[in-house]
Amino acid sequence: MKPTDLSLHVTNFLTRYLAGQRNLSPNTIKAYRDVFTLVLRFGRDGRGIAVERLSLAYIDVAFVEAFLDHLAQERKCSIRTLNQRLAVLHAFFRYVQSEVPERMLQCQKIMRCRCGATSRCRWPTCPRTS
Repeated sequence: MKPTDLSLHVTNFLTRYLAGQRNLSPNTIKAYRDVFTLVLRFGRDGRGIAVERLSLAYIDVAFVEAFLDHLAQERKCSIRTLNQRLAVLHAFFRYVQSEVPERMLQCQKIMRCRCGATSRCRWPTCPRTS
């Protein structure tokens, strides 16, 4: 089976970019990896997309907002945790836009997603608005 663009970029992001260029600690890289595990599970269980078929094309603002909503509602994550997960996705899509310029608009839209004490959440089920 041919690897998807998402699998290639996640692998390079975790193993080359974070470890090599950013020189992040192994624990930080594991925390980033765990976010991608949650994203993959959400894509599979929440959106019905097989892990081996999930590609960048599937991940848009609606996907990210639904993912954060899932974390808030199903996993009972706090705002701090949601912001940490979102920060990982922002870092990843900042990396992707430099690697895949044709995805720049998609990446920038995702990087505008916000949820936290200093911003208004875009979806009504955020625990901050409850």
